[in-house]
Amino acid sequence: MEFKYDDPFMNTGDRTISEMGRFARQYVHSDPTSCIVKQGMIVEYIVTTFLRETGYCSDSGWDMGISEKLQILKDEGYWNMDLYHIANTIRKHRNKAVHQFKCEEAVCRKMMKPLEEICLWYGRYHSESDSSVREGGTSKKEELQEVLWNFNLSHEAKGILDDLDNLAD
Repeated sequence: MEFKYDDPFMNTGDRTISEMGRFARQYVHSDPTSCIVKQGMIVEYIVTTFLRETGYCSDSGWDMGISEKLQILKDEGYWNMDLYHIANTIRKHRNKAVHQFKCEEAVCRKMMKPLEEICLWYGRYHSESDSSVREGGTSKKEELQEVLWNFNLSHEAKGILDDLDNLAD
């Protein structure tokens, strides 16, 4: 997939993520708490989209928290540990910021790299799944797992997440 923009949020092909990503980036320095909340919203949106596509939830709503949703994606083999790690770390920092009414600018700034990587991967996933025709005998779950397990977090982003994990606890 060739990307049209320098901005990973724009390259998802998803207007909701593009808008939330724009706001998250805009708030990194001026309002880090709003930034981390937007980052969490992006993750929750992506997680819910995948669960909807796999048949675990419908458009009409779903009373389950993000941690339970993430656990389903991991346990059912839809998400590998890198994807789970990004989403869970952002979830922890968002929860901490909401309960303490603050988030450090450094946390938001550092979290942008892993979030950008998951958004770029999400854009690739959607462009591949929209343009490909399933071969006979391949289930939707098998098709999703093949694409989802191809996500590899960069060394830089892994280091950032490891540092941020220690701050969230």
